[in-house]
Amino acid sequence: MAITLYKDEESFLQGKGVTFTQSRANLQEDGIFTIADVKAGNWIFYEGQDYHGPSVKKQRVVESHVSISDVNGSVFLVEEGLILFKDTDYRAERKWFRDDQEDLTNTFLGQPPSGISSGIVLSKNRSVVLYDKTNFKGNCYTMRPGEWCEKLNRTDTGSVGENDKWLSLKFIYEA
Repeated sequence: MAITLYKDEESFLQGKGVTFTQSRANLQEDGIFTIADVKAGNWIFYEGQDYHGPSVKKQRVVESHVSISDVNGSVFLVEEGLILFKDTDYRAERKWFRDDQEDLTNTFLGQPPSGISSGIVLSKNRSVVLYDKTNFKGNCYTMRPGEWCEKLNRTDTGSVGENDKWLSLKFIYEA
């Protein structure tokens, strides 16, 4: 996984960029970047440092010469598995999962009652089923391989049940 960031058009044309292979909470430590060249991987750009800010730009395919002028505070590399975020639009605290979780009750401490607010499934052959009760019980919602869901609480997904939180998850293989 790699992404090269450039300060301006001239540095892009000259091939003078800075390459990153992992998330960076404060891009501006290395300068102000305005152009991204996604070499490989799935990346999320944020307006602010520490993966915060109202503007989010998602790059899921190999792209070159993408403007990131309005979202150059931090960049997050999304790895294989499932990533759940505390806030909508892939912001704030996040947790990465690769295996089933029978109890998500304390995933994000101090979070509002809305529960998990966004998520991304990065898999070519595994879906994720979210359940509204622990131990894979209750009403469920399935996220398909490659799905990005900006608003994932139960109200936003149209699911019904006793509360608005997803409390367990299970990975399933697609045929």
